[in-house]
Amino acid sequence: MTTFLLFSFLQLAQPSAIQFTNQDLQLESNSGYIQLDWTAVEGSQYILQRSMQPDFTNSHTIYQGPDHASFVSGLDNGTYYYRVGDDEGHWSDTLTLKVEHQSMPLALTLFGLGFVVFAFTVFVVIKGVYTTSQS
Repeated sequence: MTTFLLFSFLQLAQPSAIQFTNQDLQLESNSGYIQLDWTAVEGSQYILQRSMQPDFTNSHTIYQGPDHASFVSGLDNGTYYYRVGDDEGHWSDTLTLKVEHQSMPLALTLFGLGFVVFAFTVFVVIKGVYTTSQS
């Protein structure tokens, strides 16, 4: 019984390790958004910080509250560092996100291809209406 109580006390005395649930802490995005999830303990408050430096100088708190996930969007090209902590000052390992959007030539090529498909569809519909009205 004493061993059980001692083991239970040691488990309660140790802070729970907050970690991102992503398998890899080195992520890449070509869209500028990401869903961040982390381990949670019921009733805890979390702080999610972002920085452009790995040592978190000039970091910004982007979320503070009880949730265990956050959706981040609108990121420009660059490397971002994230960490999540609790109100007791325990921090997770750093998650690194490298954002590199699609190139402008690729975007313009896809836009042009979409326009060609749209124009062809309009042509087929108009030709079908004209052919139907002639018969």
